[in-house]
Order: sequence, then structure tokens, then C-alpha cells
Amino acid sequence: MQDARSSTMSPSLEDSKPRPRWLAAVLAVCASDAVIVAALFLLARPYTGISLDARLYIGRGLADLDPGGVGRDVMFLNDGQSGFSLYTIVLRHLVGWLGASTAAIALSLAGVAAWFAAAAVLAGRLARGRAKWAILVALAVLPAFYGYTEVLRAAEANAVPRPFAEAGVLLGLAALASGRRVLACAAIGLACLFHPIMGLAGVAVLGLFLVVADRRWLLAALLGAVGVAIAAALGLPLFGRLFTGIDPEWRAVLDAKSPILFPSLWPGEAWGRIALQTATLLIAATLVEGRARLLLVCGLLVGLGGLALTLLAGDRWASLLAVQAQPWRMLWLTVVLATAALAVCALALYRRGPGFQVVLALLTLGWMFLDAPVIASSAAGLAVLAYAMAWRGLIDPSRIVAITAWVVVGVLVAFKIGLQAWAITAILQATVVGSNRGLGMVRTCAVLLPLVALGWAFRARVGPRSLAAAALGVALSLVALGAFDDRTGFQKTVERGTALPDLAARVATRPGEVLWIGGGPEAWLLLGRPNWITAMQGASVVFSRSLAMIWSERIRRLLALDLATPDDYTAFVSTVTDPLPRLTAASMGRLCAAPDAPTWIVAPLEVPLEPALVDRATLYRLPQTDATFVIAESGFSWRRIDTYALLACRSQSVIE
Repeated sequence: MQDARSSTMSPSLEDSKPRPRWLAAVLAVCASDAVIVAALFLLARPYTGISLDARLYIGRGLADLDPGGVGRDVMFLNDGQSGFSLYTIVLRHLVGWLGASTAAIALSLAGVAAWFAAAAVLAGRLARGRAKWAILVALAVLPAFYGYTEVLRAAEANAVPRPFAEAGVLLGLAALASGRRVLACAAIGLACLFHPIMGLAGVAVLGLFLVVADRRWLLAALLGAVGVAIAAALGLPLFGRLFTGIDPEWRAVLDAKSPILFPSLWPGEAWGRIALQTATLLIAATLVEGRARLLLVCGLLVGLGGLALTLLAGDRWASLLAVQAQPWRMLWLTVVLATAALAVCALALYRRGPGFQVVLALLTLGWMFLDAPVIASSAAGLAVLAYAMAWRGLIDPSRIVAITAWVVVGVLVAFKIGLQAWAITAILQATVVGSNRGLGMVRTCAVLLPLVALGWAFRARVGPRSLAAAALGVALSLVALGAFDDRTGFQKTVERGTALPDLAARVATRPGEVLWIGGGPEAWLLLGRPNWITAMQGASVVFSRSLAMIWSERIRRLLALDLATPDDYTAFVSTVTDPLPRLTAASMGRLCAAPDAPTWIVAPLEVPLEPALVDRATLYRLPQTDATFVIAESGFSWRRIDTYALLACRSQSVIE
């Protein structure tokens, strides 16, 4: 028996000279699936710095540490959400200890690591062997956007509490799949402490598991609903918002800035994703058994249920609590489980014959074209229909039919990969000094998948424990870690607070708010001052009517003066599409005459100031160019800013 077993082992290790134990252990770790998949996971999630929602959380930390400076910002004076999260406390201490820049990147790495570890545990409960690693690869490279197109993504590399809450929910689901309810409650409870809205999906799945195990939990759920209704009728804190409506003026601001809150405003791309994810989960649920099946079904039910609740209570009735609780966000869990389900389908359907291989081809087509709603939704419907017919034996296509289906899908996918590769090549060739390295642009589903296939084929050929496999693991890890930080040089100096020190010293001579034209958190990070208004502050208008009204009025005022662009008032503009607003003597005069005018105006100069303002401005030259990628109707280009102008707007600022 020993000889027979030895003869089947990999010759790369067993037939060569024995290596020292420590070297064998190192090789085994470096060549392991965990290291390689973790590297892919990190490679697909570039760190873009204190951007997107991280600006709001880092800003909150700075405000808590400096209540007389950043803390006077209109967004933090009208904060309606930070008090519900343990993350705010953790962040405040980390920012005070490490500084904003280091704290942000440390939290981003920690969030990604926590999410991957939790996903690995859950994958181990759903499948074993190759299927487990197939699930993790799918989670690593496939897009996990939910809701309003590509706005929110599961497992994001950003200094926000969502990845930590998602990790807690995934650990809780893994515990449920193992029958460990107490551990599941603890993990999901911790998730809710970090982000109660994201933790809501875990609470819902936990409730469904309990009801399936014992129908008496339905009575507990009914009593809980009655208790919530009574608390709402009595007007108790938080619960009283259930029967409080959103007035038309506030709703108009939310419709413009945050259409993600109302599914009736979502574009077709969002619904195509939901249709395909639903189809994938339905098919995968028939391919697994026991708690794994229950978990997939519950993941689908809570996502669709949260979406339906939002459409009814939030979108139609405009209940303030329903809009602010955002139950549609439970779709994040549906997306994650659907991605895992695709890996399950890939392994199971391929072995079941030509009919099921056609189903797999349709699912693959839909997932590769998630951003094309017609293709995604059509592929979803056809996949479910073909699966039902194949399951009942109503169709039994030949091998040629299945091969033809895969050829068609392969050609379409190759065409998409070619277009993306061409666009990426053109962008990288046009990269200018001062811009980012462009690596974040190549980390897309269509580009990474062929690399994954090549990497796995290589490992299969050289052996999973060979020196070559270990080299692959080390190389991927080094590339992932080295490429993780995708910030520009100027962005790093801004986040460290070391850019434009002369500007900071000049602004410090007079208190008050700063209008940083076209900016975001620069006033907080560089100057330690409150923003007069920025488009960024509109992200929190759903949690405070006062903030919504102030923000809307000030942004509209800037629009009337051509000091803002229409994109500043609308939602989720991910790329720059307009030139920076140009400050003129006339617009500055009208703005600074207002009783609530800012003390200072900082204007990045894409074009020189008009002569009437030159003598009134102090110019600050950047040590390096700040380059921003710009998409316009004529094509793409790079915006270059190398000078900032500082102008005094009021002799004394009044901050209410």
C-alpha cells in the first residue's frame, strides 16, 4: 500500500532530493490555494485613498478630534447617522493615533482581510475541495455591485464600516450552516454594531433559519412587529420615523442626489443584475442540499424581500424610517451568495451533460455582460427555462449543440475582453506625469478571468506543491501588495496633510468656512477647516433634512453663479465630465456679498484667473502636477492642475 501510494505522488517533490522541513513548509504555504486566491482578491480591489464614502467617515473622525475646526462643518453639525455605529469610535482613535492617511489605508486592508477570511470560512461550509476554491475565485474576480448600477460593492477596499459588517454577517451564516446558533447571533450582532443597515441582512437570514427550525418563531416575529408598530404610534425615538413622511421639498433633493434610495428610479442595468443573480441562485439551490440549500434560498428571499419592502414602504409611502433604513441594501448578501452559486453551477452543470452545459453557457454569458441589461436579463430567463426543461428531460441536445453554444459565448466574451484591453492600452499610453499608475483600470472581471484560468492551468501542470507553484504565489502576492495603493503622489500628500503648507498657514490667519471649488475633503485634510459646501456633503442628505436644505440651497447658488457643474447636484458621477468651474470677479462679488458667505475661496486653476482677480489672489504652485482622468464626448484626456489660487471672500465669517 505504501509503494502504491508513493507512486501516485508528484515527482516534483517526492522523486527529488528531500528539502529541509522549514523549506517544505514555506513552499507549501506560498503554493497554497489560500495565498494565491487571497492575492487575486486583493489585486481586484485597488485602494483609491480617502475617496467615496471614506471621505465622510474620515471627516467625522477629524471633526470629533477638532470640534472647533472641522467639527463646525455643516455636514457634521447636522449629522444624523454616525451615532449608530461602533466604527465611528474606532475610527476616531485610529485617526488620532495614526493620522488620517495611515488610518484609512490600515482600515481598508483590515476590512479586505476580514472579508476574505469570513468568505473562506463560509465557502468551506458550502462546498469542499475544488468547489470551495472555485467559490473564492469567483468572489475575488467577479463584480459584486448591488443596487443602483456600479455604486455600491461588497468587499470594497475603502475605509468604511461596510466590509467589517459584511464579514460579520458572512461568519454568522457560516455558523448557521454548521448549526451553531449562538455563534451566529454573536457574529451578526457584532456586524450590526459596525453598520446596522448592512447587518440587517444577517438578522433576516437568522430569522428565517429559526422559523424553518421551529415555526413558533413566527409568533415571536409577529409580536416583534406589533411592538414596533406600537412604538411608532407612540412616537418613540427612531421608531416614530416609521409613520413620518418625507415632504416633497426633501424628496426632490433625495431624488436628484440619491436615486439609489428609490428602486423606481434605478436604471435597467440594476434590474438586469438582479434577474441574473436570482436565476443563478434558483439553479444552484437545486444542486446542493441541507443547510447550504437553505442558505442560498434565504439569501435570495431577504434580498428580494428587502427590495419589495423599499418599493412599498419607502418608494411609494415615503416612510422616513423605511427610506433611511434602506432595506434594499440586503441585496448585498444576495449578490455575494449568487456569485458563490455561480461557482457551484459551473462545477455541477458541466458534469451533467450537454443540456446542462448549455445552461452554464447562458449563465456565463449573463455574468460577463452584467452591465448590459438586455443581455443579462435575457440570459437569466433562458437559463432558467433551459434548466427546467433539461431537469425534466424535455430537451436533450447533442454535444455539438453544447459546443456551439460555448463557441458563441466565447466569441462574445472575447470581443468584450478585446474592447476592454484596447481601452486600457489607450489609457495607459496616454498616462501623464502626476496621474495614478493606471493599475486600477485593469482590474476588471473580463481582464482578470483569463489570468485566473492561465494561473490555475499552470498550477495544475507544475503541481500544487512545487517550487514553480510557490513562485506563482509569491509573485502574485508581491504584485497585489505593491499595486494595492493606487493613489497619485499629490493625493498622498493631501491625505497626509503635507501638501500646500503655505496655503494652510495663510488660511489659519482668519477663521471661517472655506469654499474649495470642485473639491472634496481637501479643506478638512489640508486646512483643518469646515467646507462651505461641496458635492460630497450631499451623500448624507437622507439622514438630515436640515443638511439637505442647506446643501441644496448652497449648491444651487453656486450653479447660478457658474461655480459648480450640474454633476455636483446629481448622483454618483464617477468620472469627471466637465471642465472645472471658472471663478470670475462677478461671480465672486455676488457670492461674497451674501451674509453666510465663506471666509476663503480656494480655486484650482485649470485655466488662468481673469485679470480682475489676479491682484486679489495669492497663487500657490504645486510641487507636482495633480492629474485627473477626464471623459468627454470627444474622448478621454487628462486634466492637469499645478496651481491653486486663494482669495479672501469675507472680512469675518459667521458660522451658525
